[in-house]
Amino acid sequence: MPFSIRRLLSALAVLLLTGSGAAEAQPLLSLPPANPGPRAAIGEDYAFEVAFGLWNPTPGIVINSESLGIPGTDVDLVNDLGVMQKRLTRLNATLKTGRHKLRFERVPIQYVASTKLTQPFVFNGQRFAAGTTVDTSAAFKTYRAGYELDIIRADRGYLGILTDVKITDVDVSLTRSLGTEFTSAIAPIPTVGGVLRIYPLPFLAVGGEASYFRIPESLDENYRGRYLDYDVYTTVNATNNIGATLGYRSIDVFYRNRLDTGSLTFAGFYLSGVVRF
Repeated sequence: MPFSIRRLLSALAVLLLTGSGAAEAQPLLSLPPANPGPRAAIGEDYAFEVAFGLWNPTPGIVINSESLGIPGTDVDLVNDLGVMQKRLTRLNATLKTGRHKLRFERVPIQYVASTKLTQPFVFNGQRFAAGTTVDTSAAFKTYRAGYELDIIRADRGYLGILTDVKITDVDVSLTRSLGTEFTSAIAPIPTVGGVLRIYPLPFLAVGGEASYFRIPESLDENYRGRYLDYDVYTTVNATNNIGATLGYRSIDVFYRNRLDTGSLTFAGFYLSGVVRF
């Protein structure tokens, strides 16, 4: 009998020890795997990026040209001369190394129109009478070259500051039976601003940027300028090297270059393809 009790107690001890070990091991086996963290954004690993697409802005263009001591009239190229909205091409290029980016943009803007004037105006010292047929050729080539510094970077976005020089090359000619009158000006304006981009999903970017500068009249009444530029967009990246961007861009420019002044606004949606290397 004692021998049987000892054997029973030994068996119970073995069971207790075995059960305790299994109970301790079970929570370890049931722990979920470690969280790998958010996936890095697709489309940020590159050294050179090129975007090319179409922009369909609504134009707002008013020019004034004085000559021979004769003040000019504000001429609205849309309402007075019949300039119509059209699709424009745009090219953007970015060279990136770490947090630093060099950026370039070119947007050739050109309109042609022909209309019979419903009201007179004075342009470049010449009077254009009502009823005159006028052929208009207007080119507004815009360039932008600048530098961006991303001061905050994360796996899913960044916040940066930017500075650049925006150059608007204006060339407008009005042709009637008596001849052609024209005005031209180049308005280089430095701007400063900021840029923000976030990735709600690894392949989807939402962002925007804005830049502004103003040359006050107090510096020189013969030379003034203002440039406001903002851009909001969303980009879908199929791979790190290929994507597409849908955005809304607005440019608002005012310049005074001695005897010529101009107010230019272009705002509308654009669609671009993006390639990265």
